[in-house]
Amino acid sequence: MRKHEGIKLNDKSPASVSSKGRTSLFDSIDEASEQNQDGLVRAVELFASELVKLKTKLKSMTSQKSSEILNSVAEEIHLQLQNVHSQIQTDIGKLTGLSKSKRKRLETRFEDQQKHLRLIYDKFKEEVNLHLQDCRSTVEGLDADQIEIKGALEKQRVAHKKLLSHVEEVVEMQLNDAQRKISATHEMARGKLLQLKHVIVMCLEDGIIS
Repeated sequence: MRKHEGIKLNDKSPASVSSKGRTSLFDSIDEASEQNQDGLVRAVELFASELVKLKTKLKSMTSQKSSEILNSVAEEIHLQLQNVHSQIQTDIGKLTGLSKSKRKRLETRFEDQQKHLRLIYDKFKEEVNLHLQDCRSTVEGLDADQIEIKGALEKQRVAHKKLLSHVEEVVEMQLNDAQRKISATHEMARGKLLQLKHVIVMCLEDGIIS
C-alpha cells in the first residue's frame, strides 16, 4: 500500500511542474524519489517483519506438528510397551504356575523318595541290629565254648597225666619183670652150661679111664 501511495504522489508531480516551474519540478522529483526510497525501505522492513513472523509461525507450527507426531509415536510406543509388558507378565505367570506345579510334583516325589529311603534305612538298621545281636551271641557262645573247651582240655590234661603216670608205672614194672626174667634166663643158661661142662668132663674122664 505504501508503494502505491508513492506512485500517487508521483502522479501529482506534473501538475506542480506546470504551476511552479522547472525548479519546483526538480525539487518535487527529488522529494518523490526520497519518498519512494522511504516507502521501499518501509516495504522491505515490513516484508522482513512479516517474513520473521511467518518464520516464527512456521517454527511454531513445525514444533507443534513435531510435538503431535512425537506424542502420537510416544503413545503408540507406550501401547506397544504395555502390550509387551502384558505379554511378558502373562508368560511369566504361566511359567510361574508351571514352575510351582512342577516344583510341587518334585517336592512330592522327593518326599516319597525320602520316606522310601527312611523305610530302607530303618529296615537296614533293624537287620544290622539283628546281625550285631547274632554276632554278640556268637561271641558269647564262643567264649562259653572256649571256657568249656579249656575245662575239657584241663580235664584231659589231668587224665592224660594220670594215664602217663600209670603207663610209666606199668612200663617200669614190665621192664623190671623183663629184666628179672632175662636175669633168670641168664642164670638158667649159666647153670645149664655148668651142667653141660660137668657132663662133658665126666664123659671125658670116663673115656680116659676106659
